Amino acid sequence: QRPAVPVTAGAYVAQRDLFVATVGPFAAAVGNDLVEISPASGAVGRRVYVGSTPNVLAVSDDGLVAYVGLLDTNQIVQVDLLTFTVVRTFTTYVNEFNGWAGIARDIAVQPGRNDTIVVSLMVRNLSPSFDRVMAFRDGVALANYIDSGAIAEIEMLDPSTVVGEGPHATSAPPHPGHTRLPLTPPPAHHSSPHRPPRLR
Repeated sequence: QRPAVPVTAGAYVAQRDLFVATVGPFAAAVGNDLVEISPASGAVGRRVYVGSTPNVLAVSDDGLVAYVGLLDTNQIVQVDLLTFTVVRTFTTYVNEFNGWAGIARDIAVQPGRNDTIVVSLMVRNLSPSFDRVMAFRDGVALANYIDSGAIAEIEMLDPSTVVGEGPHATSAPPHPGHTRLPLTPPPAHHSSPHRPPRLR
């Protein structure tokens, strides 16, 4: 059934046979919310406010956690889908030289874990807007990132392989567009999540 609200992004949660979706800012009562939607009726169930203009959504493979990227700010919201409550809201990065903020363009959750994500970032009002791909665990930036230049849509082929789609997606044999991204914590001396060491 067609959902009763205008959605900006959605994902099917097979474990509970329902959809979760983000709703744009202009929908009455549920604007800027993450909502549950019945596949049978399209009716809205539980909802939780996530922030201004949610535009990208990913759900962990165990169906327990959702991550929502916001278009109006460089923040990502983590939601517990069992309780339908916000766990945390964390920032991506701000370039310390020019003040540009990394806005989530796409999000992929690491297979086998619900606490780790990889995010394709963009900078608004730039052309091209593509920026980089970063990884976060429990809201903290991990040690490596891909200075992608132009990766838009991403997914994780396995726990350490990012599949990037875009005009200049990086490549690693044997599959064009596949990039190995070791998801490791930052070193102890690394104090800033905004400038992690570049992936080599």
